[in-house]
Amino acid sequence: MRGLFALVLVCALWGGISADAKTLYILDFDGSVNNDHSDRPAWRTKWILFRVRDLRSLLQRTPEELEIPETIDISYGEYVRLRPYLAKGEAVLGDLRPQPLDEDPVWKNHPKTIVPGYFYIDPHHSFKFYRPGRKGKNYLLKDYQDAKKRHELLPDSDGYWGPAFPLLKKALSAPETVGDLVILTARHHLRRELREFLAALQADGEVAHIVGPKRAGARDEPRLVSMHAPEALAYGRGNVAVRKAQAVIELVRHFLETNDGSEHLELSADPSAAARGEHRPVHTVIVAEDTPANIEAIRKAVESLSSELGFQSRMKFVLLNTGREEVIQSSRWPYRWTVFHHGFGRPATESEIRGWTASDCEGALQ
Repeated sequence: MRGLFALVLVCALWGGISADAKTLYILDFDGSVNNDHSDRPAWRTKWILFRVRDLRSLLQRTPEELEIPETIDISYGEYVRLRPYLAKGEAVLGDLRPQPLDEDPVWKNHPKTIVPGYFYIDPHHSFKFYRPGRKGKNYLLKDYQDAKKRHELLPDSDGYWGPAFPLLKKALSAPETVGDLVILTARHHLRRELREFLAALQADGEVAHIVGPKRAGARDEPRLVSMHAPEALAYGRGNVAVRKAQAVIELVRHFLETNDGSEHLELSADPSAAARGEHRPVHTVIVAEDTPANIEAIRKAVESLSSELGFQSRMKFVLLNTGREEVIQSSRWPYRWTVFHHGFGRPATESEIRGWTASDCEGALQ
């Protein structure tokens, strides 16, 4: 029965039990793989702000009288700045002082200013561009194409790839490792959309492979696990941080089932043990995340897994904190790269990081 269960996992996820040591990459997308969180990011996904329709007083001038548009598209960075000033919903206006918006040479109709108090976030419609496109549209691919143009047109652009991109590039550097890449994200894009996006990266020379070797009954390709897809209910009904941590646990469990029986070992990281010739398993799980609440929940999960006998003897866990420096310094383990083993964390060595990341990506060791 256990063999049948493992076979099902093999066909559904990674396509076969491997006797080699492997690395599982579980990467957040926004702010980790892409760069939409810096001061001058080239990657900007649209957030749609909706204009209020109901006012608190008949004496107030209506948005129509003020010629305020029904919607305005803004970026994540603009949202962070405007959040305190936005309306709280219909009939609850925010700050009515005009605020500047960022220059954007790609969004041709992007206004220069906004009166934030007339606009609010609609949880059902504001995130349209993070979801599947209709009639064949691919918003993920369009974001990438726009990011390239924006980077060329803005001389002081910070670029469009984030701290976790060297991990994605490494995972897609060989056909055999393509299936070990999981994008764990709040985005909800279709499998077709992810394929088209990765095909564009390959065509531009950003990644080498997007499909692995075909095996009977299996398909080796990266996966996108969305926290807002119906199947995400399998990870519970809590907030996103709790569900992301649970998703990491489930992905690790499936990975270990699929790759159980590895005979590939490396010398112990402890110098004295290595001198005695002692070895340990080198299956590695790397999780990249930038949101503080998500980082804390995932940190607790991998810290706990690393102390459990069934896991500590066969793999090591790595957490890449892709947040800002102040976020990293305020965490329990104030390292950008933290390796967990036996319930304790330590900073990763430069040689370890080089082994996990693509060598031609600048800033991988930052």
